[in-house]
Amino acid sequence: MRGLAVRTTNADEADPTRARIPALWQRFRQSSVAAQLAGQPVYGVYTDYATDATGAYTLVVGGALPPDIPSRPELVSVLIPAGQYLVFTGSGDIPAAVLGAWRQVWAYFARADASARAFSTDFEQYDPADPTHVRIHIALSAAAQQALA
Repeated sequence: MRGLAVRTTNADEADPTRARIPALWQRFRQSSVAAQLAGQPVYGVYTDYATDATGAYTLVVGGALPPDIPSRPELVSVLIPAGQYLVFTGSGDIPAAVLGAWRQVWAYFARADASARAFSTDFEQYDPADPTHVRIHIALSAAAQQALA
């Protein structure tokens, strides 16, 4: 997957004066990348976690660009690894539906009996056939995957 990226933290995103994610999505929507992905799924991939939900991470917004699209300096490549993911869904107006789905994620992982997150690669998936729906995939730790097997 290739797309545009930003490095941020949840603390920065909670403060509208420091939030970088809304500007990233706006830049993506206005980019040639978005045009080249018309009719295809779009992904928001969270990767390069410094620690956990309190640390810095990188968000890459994009999709599976055709291989003949030349690489450009502003494009970042990221691999969504195979593994077990818990999936949370949100429906309605975007971005409110996305925030609602992330609230489900945070509430679930705040529980004492929750599976452990890997903090490796998580992703949002947007289906062009249903623009009011988001699926958030959260990677589970190796220990959590073994416990579920």
